[in-house]
Amino acid sequence: MTQLSAAKTELTRKQTELNTAKEQLSEKETELNIAKEQLSAAREELDNKKAETAAGRTQYEAQKAAYEEQKSQYETAKDQLAQISRQLPMVEAAQTEVTGQIEVIEAQLDGLTEEDEAYVSLLEQKTALEAKQTELAQQLFTMQEQKTFLEQNIAAFEAASADAEARLAAAEAQITDAESQLAAADAQLTEKEQECAAGEAQIASAKEELESGEAQITEALAQLQDGEAQAEAYQKQIEDGEAQLASAKAAIADGEAQIETNRSKLKDGETQLAAARAQLADGEQQIASYRQTIQSGEAQLAAAKQTISSGESQLADAKQTIADGETQLAEAKQTIADGESQLAEAKQTIADGETQLADAKQEIADGKISLADAKQEIADKEKELEDGKAEYEKAKADAEPEIADAKQEIADGEKTLADLKKPTWYVWGRNKVTSTESFGQDAGRISNIGKFFPVIFFLVAAPSA
Repeated sequence: MTQLSAAKTELTRKQTELNTAKEQLSEKETELNIAKEQLSAAREELDNKKAETAAGRTQYEAQKAAYEEQKSQYETAKDQLAQISRQLPMVEAAQTEVTGQIEVIEAQLDGLTEEDEAYVSLLEQKTALEAKQTELAQQLFTMQEQKTFLEQNIAAFEAASADAEARLAAAEAQITDAESQLAAADAQLTEKEQECAAGEAQIASAKEELESGEAQITEALAQLQDGEAQAEAYQKQIEDGEAQLASAKAAIADGEAQIETNRSKLKDGETQLAAARAQLADGEQQIASYRQTIQSGEAQLAAAKQTISSGESQLADAKQTIADGETQLAEAKQTIADGESQLAEAKQTIADGETQLADAKQEIADGKISLADAKQEIADKEKELEDGKAEYEKAKADAEPEIADAKQEIADGEKTLADLKKPTWYVWGRNKVTSTESFGQDAGRISNIGKFFPVIFFLVAAPSA
């Protein structure tokens, strides 16, 4: 009974430990659910940052394409500058040639009077050449201004392009770094999600093992209760057998006392044997009765001994049942220890996941800062573009009247040249001076200047960056 009571106390203690482990496992399951919610929130935030970074990449590509377009226009402007540089000597030569023609005509006019027939014709030629000379001077002045303008703006673009390209490269590096950081954070977050899933599986396994241990303890308790009931029944049988044995022993003691008394009487009656034959017969009858009583007592004692032997066998069976219960209890205890070990491992896994999640959050925060810097850089470039566009529109509006006037002057010059009459005696024709086709080319070049104005707004905006 003492062993059964100790086993029951041990099982009760293990049941309490099992309940405590279940509560701890429930707490860890709650912590794991909180970690899962945090991972889900981190995943959503990471997806948002990836979308923002992708938008930043798109804006950067658009800005880079705009810069490449401006760079292409810069190359066009360099070609125009080269073309103007090649044409300037031709216009200067034409101007020198017209001046020489005027000097020749003036020399001829010096030898004539107004009444001479050739005087009027030479005077008209001189007037036309002087107009042409003025026109060439204006054209030369315009081309020189264009050349100076293009040289200044090309130099400004070349001075600013290195900084602009460096800014674009820095922005691309920042966006690429942000993308790399987001990719690394994505990989770490995926790893944490996998670890969280593994921890969840471990908790589920631990719950199953705890439930199995609880079932084993419940079964052991039931077996222990059955053993207690059997032990109580066996104890009752033993007590009844001991009572019967004590009663039989008392009867034997009484019989032995009576035998001793009878023996004493027998010795005393030996001297009176003859006289007490009748009493002896009665004494023998009593002895036979006493012997019957002793035999009955011995039978009762044997039965009691058999009962005791049976009780001892039942007690041994009860002890075996208790031993089996102790073995199951030890197994349940080991299962609980394994569950506690797995709980400790799950707790460590969750702690590691929380640490890694904190690291991922820090990396996301760093990515936010880099992304904010890139977005600020893009915003600055957009502001520069807006300012450049405004400068471009203003410059375009200012230049359009000048271009229109230049075109009108060229048209007037072409009309004047078309109206000139070729002298029959003069060997220098217009084909010996500057071809009227150059005026059309000049008009085309002046028109191309309008296409170069996007370079101007970039050059104006870039130094202010």
